Amino acid sequence: MTPLFYREHLGAKSDHKELIQTFEATQPEGDGLRKYLQKRAFIDESTGNIRTYLIRQRGTGELVGYYSIRAGDILLMRDDWTSAISGVELTNFAVNGAYRKKHPKITILGRRIFFDFILPQVRQLHETLGTSILYIYALDEEPLKKYYKTLGFSNLPEEDEKFVHSRCKPSYDGTCICMYMLL
Repeated sequence: MTPLFYREHLGAKSDHKELIQTFEATQPEGDGLRKYLQKRAFIDESTGNIRTYLIRQRGTGELVGYYSIRAGDILLMRDDWTSAISGVELTNFAVNGAYRKKHPKITILGRRIFFDFILPQVRQLHETLGTSILYIYALDEEPLKKYYKTLGFSNLPEEDEKFVHSRCKPSYDGTCICMYMLL
């Protein structure tokens, strides 16, 4: 059976700049994901800071969603000793609201993207680079935290969360919490 979706690295096809303009957030609080994709993703690609991947529907080429990843570290303090845990940061992860509206019968899109594309790629990076965790700075909203937990993410212990907030978290993730999964 042919998979319904496929992945393309942002910029690999000439239609990507036009295609990403069709992306809509599924929730108002997710509009930063739309802004990132449409205004910042190509810049980060050109600097090599973050890699973004588009998920498209086979046959139609419609934009289903996208995600961005980069290598990173989480710093933790243990007995007055700071250690870096090597990982992969899932910096952006979103389903296209316009696609969801057009295809309401196609369900669990985020789970499909995560388990069919993100996790296999991260596991391959784990094997190649020796990363220990996949982590994300998620909005501190109960439905979103519950969703990430269904994907296998956990919350950091409170003391570690405070340390990460003070040392590692980017300022644009101000109200977000760090969630992780062991690889």
